[in-house]
Amino acid sequence: RVLLASPGRTDGSGSLVVRNNVFDGASHFEGFFFTNLALWTGPFDFMNNTVRVAPDDRARNTSSLITLQANGQPGPYLLSVANNVFVGEGEANAIDFFDEGELDVDYNVFFNFSAVFERGSSSTGTNNIVGSDPRLMGDVLELGAGSPALNAGATPAQYDAVPAVDFDGTARPQGAGYDIGAHERE
Repeated sequence: RVLLASPGRTDGSGSLVVRNNVFDGASHFEGFFFTNLALWTGPFDFMNNTVRVAPDDRARNTSSLITLQANGQPGPYLLSVANNVFVGEGEANAIDFFDEGELDVDYNVFFNFSAVFERGSSSTGTNNIVGSDPRLMGDVLELGAGSPALNAGATPAQYDAVPAVDFDGTARPQGAGYDIGAHERE
């Protein structure tokens, strides 16, 4: 697992912001696991990350890169997943929400997954890019020329947690709009 987060493990409250990270070599099997979604009292934002599954990682049964649980508690949930690049290995799903329902997942690139959502979950977003190669290059997974992620991201006016700078400290945006992922192409 890359990240496990649960507000119920401490005082039953909390916030979490994960942004501008490059995760190369993640696992399809619960690479990111977030639980007790209904207990988060502050923002829970997963923004402008670039995540690539390890090339030799094969999916196990019904596995997903991101696993979410609300433990049967109704929403609304304060979770936002936006401006991320997710690259799979073709056999697993990107997101599994055990409790089903609608999530705020928008302005992401999902490439090489068998499906984006598992178990009947869906997204309020209509700006996800599904099935297009983000054209990652180099060891730090920068966006290559012609990437569909270029100038296609959400802005801070849409999501407060969209960072003003990228992974390398470069100001956002550099082009006509914000880039999706950890890197802003100059």
